Amino acid sequence: MRLMPRRRFEAWLGSRNHRAVSRTSVLLGTLPRSPFQSLTADPILEKSLGSMHGELRCKRAAFLLSVSSFLLGAAFVACAMLAAGPLCRAVQFIEGLENGPQQRPRNIRRALIERPPGGVVGSPLGALSAGAAALRSGSLLPASLPPPALPGPDLHVPWTPMLTEQDVARGLAYWGSGRRLQAVAAKLLAGKPIKVVTLGGAVAQGRGTSDAAATSYPSRLFQFINASFPHGGHVFVNRGRAGASSGALAACLARDVPGDADLITLDFTLGEHADEAPGERQWRESEQLLRGLLQLPSRPAVVQLNYYAWWLSRAAGKQQGVFYQPPAEAQLVVLSQYYDIPTVSLRAATHQLMQAGVPGFKVDKVLRRKSKSLGGKSIPVAAAKERDDYFYADGAHPSDRGHQALAELLSSLLIRAVGDERAADSGSESRPERWAEREAHPALRAIRRMPPPMIPGNAAPLDSACGAATDPGSEE
Repeated sequence: MRLMPRRRFEAWLGSRNHRAVSRTSVLLGTLPRSPFQSLTADPILEKSLGSMHGELRCKRAAFLLSVSSFLLGAAFVACAMLAAGPLCRAVQFIEGLENGPQQRPRNIRRALIERPPGGVVGSPLGALSAGAAALRSGSLLPASLPPPALPGPDLHVPWTPMLTEQDVARGLAYWGSGRRLQAVAAKLLAGKPIKVVTLGGAVAQGRGTSDAAATSYPSRLFQFINASFPHGGHVFVNRGRAGASSGALAACLARDVPGDADLITLDFTLGEHADEAPGERQWRESEQLLRGLLQLPSRPAVVQLNYYAWWLSRAAGKQQGVFYQPPAEAQLVVLSQYYDIPTVSLRAATHQLMQAGVPGFKVDKVLRRKSKSLGGKSIPVAAAKERDDYFYADGAHPSDRGHQALAELLSSLLIRAVGDERAADSGSESRPERWAEREAHPALRAIRRMPPPMIPGNAAPLDSACGAATDPGSEE
């Protein structure tokens, strides 16, 4: 609305009724100061103008109050949406601490991301927990967004690794379903102790190391488990014996293998008779060992380690380093596939590194004197300053570096199982299905629990005697 000029308003004011003009001007807020003062000299007019002025101030105050309330409400909603996530995660972290040491996360960052199982019941923090839950599901938030779950803890070997991620991927000869190994991972994640048993020959015994109790691959595997899941109740049993084969151990299974084992590693690549055809005695004994281990009362996870000796692999006129020799690994992988046993291969993981002469994987020299190849050729000895570059201690057994690579391959199986278990436990049902779903079939369930013998008629144990003179190994 346009305002009158002051002089024109004063001239117009003199020819009009004072009360009508005054009321209109005051309501519009256009009355100049000097005419307004002259007009309010009239008591009746002053009272009327005062009431109207008060009413106008009330309306303006009400309008400002409504605008302020709207702005404050919007700001509260925005702050609530921004603060809801951290508040809920902080409450979940505190709940995880109250649930006990077995549920305690490994670090605060993971605790603020993961969703701990259970809630606070009868706790001083119950009100805070309830408030966070209400905030997640209340009308202030557009949707309830659960915190993202990590695929698994940040597991790694407690030493500087030799193998890269690609090396480990190449060394995985067979994974299968990984069900039993995942059960071991679930037990470790629950804070429970496990019993690990190592079965094998001279390599499992620690041959080739400078200190078998510290640098052999079984010892390093135990170090990895203790460092990743520390528990005073872990039990580690090493049943490695020089010259042992799967057939000899199958005959002594009741004596050498505890019935409550959780994880069993096998390493019999060097002890097997590589020239036997499928179905002959060596194959039958290997299968008998696997069947006996899988049927132990504790239903342990069994994993296979296939060792590779560069200087014992010759064929077609080549004295060492032939990739497909000896063929015992192929035999053992077939059994692993049939019985769903995770398997790693040193040959697949490191053969290219050995060919290229990568430091740490060099094979043209060994550490021990008077070592010979399979053809009787003397093998050069590494100088003291270059010992760390070489993989083998002699023509058949790995050095400390070689044992470290074997331990890393075995550790990779457990790392993967832990990751799978954590992913499944964090709500995998929310992920879209990529493959078909099959209802449990009774016959299929029985076969997966224990399939019929791969070699027909090999269900009954072989007629073998357990040698009483052999050393049953060590236990920690």
